[in-house]
Amino acid sequence: MFKAFNKGELRYYDIFHQDKDYAAEAKALLLKGKTILEIGSGTGLMTKELRKLGYEVTTVDPNADADYSSVWDIPQGRRFDTVIALYDVFNYMTPRERYNIKCAGFTENGLIEMWDKSKGVKFFTYKKAGGCHRVRFGIRIGNIAWLKFIYWGKGWPALAIHKLYL
Repeated sequence: MFKAFNKGELRYYDIFHQDKDYAAEAKALLLKGKTILEIGSGTGLMTKELRKLGYEVTTVDPNADADYSSVWDIPQGRRFDTVIALYDVFNYMTPRERYNIKCAGFTENGLIEMWDKSKGVKFFTYKKAGGCHRVRFGIRIGNIAWLKFIYWGKGWPALAIHKLYL
């Protein structure tokens, strides 16, 4: 299964997403029903907001090092009102993993995926937040992109390579 973030990188995740308004995004989702399966819950910032709105959220994430996530163990035989895979979670999954999720029959309401594919992938970026720095380099070959991230400013530097399926 896919594993998007390593333990070192997770230290920096919330710092670089501190300007994201998870509460507004949670309200904007207009989810059906009350039970949600959240695929790729990460550090749980969206999960917390959905629970504040009264949803019962079951989280799965392959990154057992994440502060808020469960391990990648999708509950078998359980039905949910809605299944969500936010931001670019699906891009970290192989086409076969995506197909299996979409066909698993967890919900009749379908899957909500929130990522603006029209923006594409930026292959060089620099960002500074909370006294920390992040540089991203990337290359795309066909429908696969490799991104290398370098983080520093909070403890030891962190290095990560992501493989995305576009």
